[in-house]
Amino acid sequence: MGDKLSRLERDRALFQRGNRQQLLHLITKGNPKLVGGAITRALELQVVTEEIARERGVEIDEDAIAEYIDRHREYVAKEVNRALNAFICSIVSQEG
Repeated sequence: MGDKLSRLERDRALFQRGNRQQLLHLITKGNPKLVGGAITRALELQVVTEEIARERGVEIDEDAIAEYIDRHREYVAKEVNRALNAFICSIVSQEG
C-alpha cells in the first residue's frame, strides 16, 4: 500500500509542476536509459520530419522557423506544452 501511495503522490506532483520544471526534474532525477531513449526518439522524429519535408520540396531553415514562430506564437506555445506533456508521460509511464 505504501508503494501505491507514493506512486499516487508522485503522479499528482507531475501535474502540479509546470511541464518545463517536470522535464528538468526527469532529466536530472529520472532513469537515464528512459530519458535518453525518449530524447533520441524525439530527435529521430525531428530528423525524419525534416527529411520528408525536404524530399517534398520544403526547405526548413532558421529564418523560416523564426518567421513561423513569430506568426503563430500562441499556437506554437500550446503545442510545445502539449508535446512536453506527452514526452514526460511517456517517460513516467515506462518508469511505472
